[in-house]
Amino acid sequence: MSRQRILFTLLTIFVGLLLSSSAVMWLIQGLFPALTQREWHCFSVLFGSVAGTIAAYWGVHRYERLNRLLESEVEVRRQAEEKAEEAWHYAQGLIDSSIDFIISVDTQRRIVEFNKPAQKAFGYLPEEIIGKHVEHLYADPQECQTIQNMLQQDGSYRGEVLNRRKNGETFPSFLSASFLTDKEGRVTGYMGISRDISKRKKLELELLKAATIDRLTGVYNRHKFEELIAAEIERSRRYNNPLSLMMFDLDHFKKVNDTYGHQIGDEVLREVATLIQGHIRANDLFCRWGGEEFMLLAPETRIEAARDLA
Repeated sequence: MSRQRILFTLLTIFVGLLLSSSAVMWLIQGLFPALTQREWHCFSVLFGSVAGTIAAYWGVHRYERLNRLLESEVEVRRQAEEKAEEAWHYAQGLIDSSIDFIISVDTQRRIVEFNKPAQKAFGYLPEEIIGKHVEHLYADPQECQTIQNMLQQDGSYRGEVLNRRKNGETFPSFLSASFLTDKEGRVTGYMGISRDISKRKKLELELLKAATIDRLTGVYNRHKFEELIAAEIERSRRYNNPLSLMMFDLDHFKKVNDTYGHQIGDEVLREVATLIQGHIRANDLFCRWGGEEFMLLAPETRIEAARDLA
C-alpha cells in the first residue's frame, strides 16, 4: 500500500470525525435546548476533548496498521526481487557453464547475450560484440540472411554453418536456433545454441581419406578406383566417348625389398606414384591397385593416345 493511500485514508477519517461531531452536537442541542451559553460552551469543550482523544487514538492505531501493511508489502516485494535476482544469477551460471555457444539477438539481430564459451570460441569480449549485428560471427553474411529467412518461415533452424573468429579464422559449427517470445507470444528475438565441430569434420575428412586414398602413396586406393571406373564406364557408354584403362607394375620389385628392405621399397613406390602424377592430365584417374601394381584410367582417350601416354 502506498503512502498516498495512507494519507488519503487519514484525511477521510478526519473529515468523517468532523461530520460525526457536528451531527452529535446538533442532536444534543435538540435534546437540551435550555442549556445556557456557558453550559453549552463547557459541554462543547468536553465533547471536543473526548472526541479528539478518540479520533487521535483511532487515527494513530489506523496509521500504525496501515504502516505495518506498507512495511509488509515492501518486504514481500524485496524478497521477490531477491528471488528474481537469485534466479537470474542461477540461469546465467547455467548458460556460462555450458560447453555450447549460447547467443541471443533482438528482433534487429543485434547481439544481446554472448556466453563465456562463445567468448572463448570467437575471441570477442562482451563489450566488443554486444550490440553488434550477428553477421559479424559468420564467414558469409549471406548465410546469416538465409538462416534468418528460414527462421521466419519455419520458426527454427538446425544445421551446419561456417563461423568467423575475431582474428578472421573460420570454423564449422552446428547451430540450433529458434524464436524468443514474451508471455503474450510476441517475438522478442532469437536464440542460437551451437557447438564447434572442427574436430568432428577433421575426423570425417580423415576417415574419408582413409576410405579412398592409399596411405603409402597418396593416390586413390583400389576400392575408390573401382567406384570411379564404374562411373566412367557408364558415362562413356552414355555419350559414346572413348575410354582407356592401363595397368602396370614394377619389374623385379621383390628384389628391391629383399636387398634393401621394405622401407626402401616403400620409398620407391612413393617416388613412382609422384613421378606418374606429374605426367598425367587433371581428369585422368590414377590408383595403386595393390603391391607394386598401378592403374590409370584415361577418359575420352583412344588407344593410340593411351599408348603414347604409356
